[in-house]
Amino acid sequence: MPFLPALLFALQVTTPAPAPVDDAAAPLVTVTGERLTKAEVEARASGYVRAVLATPAYDQFARWHEPVCLKLSGITDAAGARVAARLAAIAGDAGAQWGKPGCRPNLQVVFSEDAAVTAGVIARRKPKQISRLTGAERDRLLREPLPVRFWHALEMRSADGVAGGVNASAALSSAQSGGGTPLGNVLPGDAPSFDSRDPSLIKTTIAVWITSAVVIVDVGLANGKSLDSVADYVGMVSLAPLRLPPVPPAVPSVLSLFAPAGAESPAAGMTSWDRAFLSGLYSAVPNRSSQRQRGQIVAAISADLAR
Repeated sequence: MPFLPALLFALQVTTPAPAPVDDAAAPLVTVTGERLTKAEVEARASGYVRAVLATPAYDQFARWHEPVCLKLSGITDAAGARVAARLAAIAGDAGAQWGKPGCRPNLQVVFSEDAAVTAGVIARRKPKQISRLTGAERDRLLREPLPVRFWHALEMRSADGVAGGVNASAALSSAQSGGGTPLGNVLPGDAPSFDSRDPSLIKTTIAVWITSAVVIVDVGLANGKSLDSVADYVGMVSLAPLRLPPVPPAVPSVLSLFAPAGAESPAAGMTSWDRAFLSGLYSAVPNRSSQRQRGQIVAAISADLAR
């Protein structure tokens, strides 16, 4: 995939490597000069989760369960190694598995001069990955000038990870990892039925897995941001089912990296809020409703930051 060396050079050198934005070791969390109580941390954690997570797919928030195996293109080998190392570190901190050398790629990260065209080419090759998108969502993914665009392919599995039948993976995908209707609205016609010896009003018999993902960085639109910052942003949108484009939360976050001019200064990289969010997502119980998963993520963020 061709790229503009000058722009990639700008990505690498415009700003220094990210420094910690907040002090996770402090007894209270400090956000833009504020000292937050436990209740305030919980409220902001809830706001973070509701702002960034996309509509749940089949009433669950999907995540990777199998090792993430990266394929990078459109970037020099040296820069690619730096990006890969940061993505592996982010995945490890979150609790996601990272693929070993020689693994079969399931995460494609492309640095492109024309991301919209690149997205269109990939989508035409794998149309099922975006088949659940509405017309407006598809326009946003393929036509809007986004610095980073992405989508996840999802698969419905049993609670213990067994793949379902044809209906289980029937276009369970979207650029936002969302768009799915609540599970109760689609059974039995649009979702598989798995045997379960442990029926419950709390547990479900399914779990929605991310099975592959595509992330495309528009080099021109990302110009002026450091390569490390962009890599951290890519790590967030690769590992989590976020809105497209992600909504900058009202706390320090790398997701504010491409916020409009005049907005609060973006974080230079992953913050303690971002790390706590990903860790909470990957520690949440898979076969639970989105409401319960959201509560588990909020509780995990609050507990993490309280330390």
